[in-house]
Amino acid sequence: MAQYICEAQYPVFNIGMRPLSNEQLRELYGYYVTESVPCVEDHGYEVDVPSEDVFIETFNSPQIWSPTMQLSREVGTTLTQEELDAVEETCESDDIFEELWR
Repeated sequence: MAQYICEAQYPVFNIGMRPLSNEQLRELYGYYVTESVPCVEDHGYEVDVPSEDVFIETFNSPQIWSPTMQLSREVGTTLTQEELDAVEETCESDDIFEELWR
């Protein structure tokens, strides 16, 4: 009962728990390719972009991809956590997720 009341009072919390449709995933992929990838590359890092189909197929798996997730797998080898934090701060926006879950 307490969870029901909480979710009713704060519905935004529950928004991110809904799975994204393939259409929403295509929109997210487009954001990554047009906005996030160029930003990461401007920081001097190479980004291996999967096809849109692979992105959608692996979205809910351990192989999930985003430009900054790709970099996070390299922390300790090719970049530091501080460098990753700086890239994430400038190259990722939560606005895209707020749009997708509306």
